[in-house]
Amino acid sequence: MQPRPVASWFHAISVAMEQWTAQHRDFVVEAYFKNDDSAITTQRLFHRHFNIRHGSAACRNAIKEWVKNFRDKCCFGLKKKTPRQSSHGTNTRKC
Repeated sequence: MQPRPVASWFHAISVAMEQWTAQHRDFVVEAYFKNDDSAITTQRLFHRHFNIRHGSAACRNAIKEWVKNFRDKCCFGLKKKTPRQSSHGTNTRKC
C-alpha cells in the first residue's frame, strides 16, 4: 500500500469536518479535554452519545483539527497579545 499524498489527507479531513454540526464538534472538543486528550476515547464517547455506528465517527485527524481550531480561536489567555500603543507612543495596557 502506497502512502497517501498530503493533499489527499487534507481533503479527507475537510470532508469529515463538513459532515458534522457545531453540536458534534463542541461535544468532541469537550470530551477530548475531559479524557486526557485521548482521540480514541473521544471517538467512543461520540459513538455512544450520538448513537452513530463505528467507522462513521470523526477521524482522529479531524478531532485534532477541531481542538486546534478551538485553542486558536476560543481560548483566552493562551496567546499573549502585544501591548497597544497610544498615539503618544506609550503603552496603554498594563499587564
